[in-house]
Amino acid sequence: MDIIIPTWNNSDLTIQCLLALKKGTEPGYRIIWIDNGSEPKHRTMVQDWMTFQRQPFMPIFFDENLGFSKAINRGLAMALMAQGPEIILLNNDVQVTPGWLEKFTSYAEAHPKIGILGCLTNSGAVQSYKRYWGPRPNPEKFINGLDPLATRITGGCVPFSCVLLKRAMIDQVGLLDEDFSPCLGEDDDYCDRARLGGWRTEILLSLFVYHDHRRTVELLPNWQALQADHRNLLLKKMAARRKPK
Repeated sequence: MDIIIPTWNNSDLTIQCLLALKKGTEPGYRIIWIDNGSEPKHRTMVQDWMTFQRQPFMPIFFDENLGFSKAINRGLAMALMAQGPEIILLNNDVQVTPGWLEKFTSYAEAHPKIGILGCLTNSGAVQSYKRYWGPRPNPEKFINGLDPLATRITGGCVPFSCVLLKRAMIDQVGLLDEDFSPCLGEDDDYCDRARLGGWRTEILLSLFVYHDHRRTVELLPNWQALQADHRNLLLKKMAARRKPK
């Protein structure tokens, strides 16, 4: 199993992410680490940590920040060279919980038409556990203890902070649209393309991870204006895909 982790500075978050990954995941996975032009001190800290922990990883270093979609596409190109049926995208501001990967893969493999599968988190909107289960004193214990068949088919976006992608779906739909560089909107766009291709996009309501939302995005000085611009771009692309041919 390949897990693609893009980074841009924030080495403290990345190491927390990697530590949770190590604690909560059975051996046998490989990290594809895409560093998007981080400052040398951040890159060195992460590389030294993985080397010390003897964590299998494949590094790809960009000289500058090329954005989320370009980083993910580079990682997907590497992951697709392997034979695994699924690929995980994991932001470095996410901390997974024990058993997360087994729950992800077992559900995805039991439902062949799922192309994109997300999970619940403690933040955001679409993935917020409170939207589905209401306030809970210990959401991790409650949600991860639920029947794994508890799901919701989404009509909108499955955010790509922690998501499983089917290889067969990627082969059909292709890679992320790099028009959305540096970030924001590429996951909405990709989910729309996947659904038009006949794939289901779902959120697993019985899987919870922690997400320190937008810690990297908010490093961009113009991220709110960028979000608005990319929303308009998304609407144009969605309309164009639905025009009669």
